[in-house]
Amino acid sequence: MIEEELPLFNIPSTFPSSTATPNEVRTYLGLVLASKHDTNPDYANEIANKWVLGRGSHLHKATRDDFITTFGREVGGYLYSSVQEDISSSWYHHLYCFFSHWAPPVCTVLALIFLAMACLYPDQYKEYLRYASYCLGPPLFACAFTREGDQRAAMCLGGGVCTCLMVVLLLV
Repeated sequence: MIEEELPLFNIPSTFPSSTATPNEVRTYLGLVLASKHDTNPDYANEIANKWVLGRGSHLHKATRDDFITTFGREVGGYLYSSVQEDISSSWYHHLYCFFSHWAPPVCTVLALIFLAMACLYPDQYKEYLRYASYCLGPPLFACAFTREGDQRAAMCLGGGVCTCLMVVLLLV
């Protein structure tokens, strides 16, 4: 095959940022269709051009139904799956993802250990309760800002309660 016949694509290594312009999102979608679904560039651009005004943040929050409505039943579901793969791939390369994913369970286990210690050693219960609140409060509160919706509210509430408990125990 002659080299000129092969389409050359500069595939973005990550999902477009939340501030990406609609044109950048269309370019990304066209590249996804051409590279992951072996569509020809003209068809990929035709489909990608159905994305009209949404920015990167809108693409990130779009649901499967949004994709099907925008790109049609024939393409929308497949394109949604490919975009979700890129979102996951992009997300797992960040340190805050690691922190957000592992901090709540690790901190919960540590807090449970300190609560058990408070029960086992009642004469030092305040100290162990303080340690338990250190483990849960600030990490949960910080992780809440990487979550969406109900998870964010629950983690903020839990982190806030534990942080308040920590402050009260510091004052006592």
